[in-house]
Amino acid sequence: MKLNTATGKQVFQNSQKLITVAQFSTRKSGFNKKKLDSSLWLMAQNCVKNAQKLRKFVCKIARLQKIHFIS
Repeated sequence: MKLNTATGKQVFQNSQKLITVAQFSTRKSGFNKKKLDSSLWLMAQNCVKNAQKLRKFVCKIARLQKIHFIS
C-alpha cells in the first residue's frame, strides 16, 4: 500500500481534530457521563478510539515508507 504524503498528512490532521472535538465535547466542557446522553457519550468515545486507530495506522505506513509529514 502506497501512502500519498499529502493524503497522509490530511488524514493525520483530520484524526487529530476529530479526537480534540470528541474529547472537548465529553470532558473539557464540563460534561460527564451522567450529564451527557449515554448514546452520545458512547459515540464520542468510539469517535476518539477510531480516530486514534486511524492515526496510528497512517503513522505506521508513513514510517514504513520513510515519509515524514508529522512535525
